[in-house]
Amino acid sequence: MSDDKSELINNTDDNQELTNALTKIADLERQNRQLVRDNRMLSFMNDTSERLRKNNQREQEQQFIYNKMLLENCPNIIVLLNEQLRLVLFTNVSAAFLEKNCSPGFHLTDIFSKRLPSAWLEQIYDHCQQVIDKGLTFQYNEKLMIDNTVRYQHSSISPVLGADGDIKGVMLVINDNTELALLKDQAESAVDAKNRFLANMSHEIRTPMNAIKGLSELLLLSELTASQHSYASNIVKSSENLLQIINDILDFSKISANKLELTDSVYNPAIMMEDITKMLSIRAELKGLVMVTDIDPNLPAHLRGDDVHLRQIVTNLLSNAVKYTQKGMVKLKVSQEKLKNGINLHISVSDTGIGLKREDLPRLYEAFSRLDLATNRTVVGTGLGLAITQQLISAMGGT
Repeated sequence: MSDDKSELINNTDDNQELTNALTKIADLERQNRQLVRDNRMLSFMNDTSERLRKNNQREQEQQFIYNKMLLENCPNIIVLLNEQLRLVLFTNVSAAFLEKNCSPGFHLTDIFSKRLPSAWLEQIYDHCQQVIDKGLTFQYNEKLMIDNTVRYQHSSISPVLGADGDIKGVMLVINDNTELALLKDQAESAVDAKNRFLANMSHEIRTPMNAIKGLSELLLLSELTASQHSYASNIVKSSENLLQIINDILDFSKISANKLELTDSVYNPAIMMEDITKMLSIRAELKGLVMVTDIDPNLPAHLRGDDVHLRQIVTNLLSNAVKYTQKGMVKLKVSQEKLKNGINLHISVSDTGIGLKREDLPRLYEAFSRLDLATNRTVVGTGLGLAITQQLISAMGGT
């Protein structure tokens, strides 16, 4: 009995050791599986990291190529400076403005060529410092003399901002507009030559035309047959039309050449308007039209301004109204808007003529533009009258 009990105890101890051994084996297997998973994850992460590294390297290489192409092919002078105003980057075309031996790291005071005007260099230094200190931006057009050659350019100096919005440096951009400026000068010279030609020719033609008109009017006072009187009347009428065209061309050429001179004199607006309407009422009556005036009786007796061009403006507007009205009336209304230091003079011309199409309104003040030619083909004109009128009013500060 004692032996059996001793054997049972030994068997129990063996079973416990076996259980412990099995438990350790199970733990080792779990640890092994965890190591395998960890190794796989590490391997995946390493592979991913390598791919990202290669992709990042390719992107950096591509970005380097892009930057190189930009620097080589950009037509503008671009200079980038850091917060200490030291050179960071510049386009290849900028080399003409920079010292031959300058490179990234050089200070602003040392990078620009000494061939450039000292006043321009001082201005650039001052503006770049203000960009860093105050965040200002500068843009201006300038004319430089470089190597005895005149250059026209547009300069822009602005801050370079970081992701946090802080100023990290300065960008200087210079556009060379020399060719464009020369073409502009040539075009202006051509326009000026054309305007001088028009002005001279207008004067030359106006002199004999006035003589023809004057002689024809004298001829009308002599004894003529009915047909001869008709011929002479047509000559006078044609002369007047041609003189009006010549005057329009002369006025337009003066305005285009900025040669318009405004006078300053005292005039009576009511008397001026009456004189104009009397002159044009004869033409209106010949067409069977009624000339109506509505002039504010409280207008000041004396105004100061360019009475010559004001008379031309009102005459032009009333002439147009008479010209394009076949029946009914033409009305001139003059009123005032009182201000603290004077008045605004309001002049309105209305008529019962053919009117305008709504789609033609934007072209109303275009030079050499005549609207609805099919209807107005018998009306003589250059298409300059309203264009000249608008420009005269603008020059006199009106609308």
